[in-house]
Amino acid sequence: MNKEYYYKMLENKRAFIYKEDYRLVCLITFYICNNIEKYIKVDPWKVLEDDPDGNICYIAQLITDKHIDNLKLSYKIKKDFKSYIQDNFKNVEIFKHVRYKNGILKNYREYSNATRCV
Repeated sequence: MNKEYYYKMLENKRAFIYKEDYRLVCLITFYICNNIEKYIKVDPWKVLEDDPDGNICYIAQLITDKHIDNLKLSYKIKKDFKSYIQDNFKNVEIFKHVRYKNGILKNYREYSNATRCV
């Protein structure tokens, strides 16, 4: 893990932390933008500029503690994250998450703000 990356994302208010009791369940880093192209296939530890008035919430990283109860918590985390984005970034209409591993697309998700997210 790159602590400097996470500190900068927290400082930029581009990180969402979910805690349950005394454990850190998950950490989501994200960008707000109108086009995700500059965020795809970029060094995952590079902090980029974004547009706080953008209409897309691009999820850069999503890490969890791998606890057995996380599956039960996942819908609550999704709901809380969506609420956080809606409260702080009024123009966001779409959530996107693109995951590459070794330059190969492994997963792509897109959800509208009106339905599910993440």
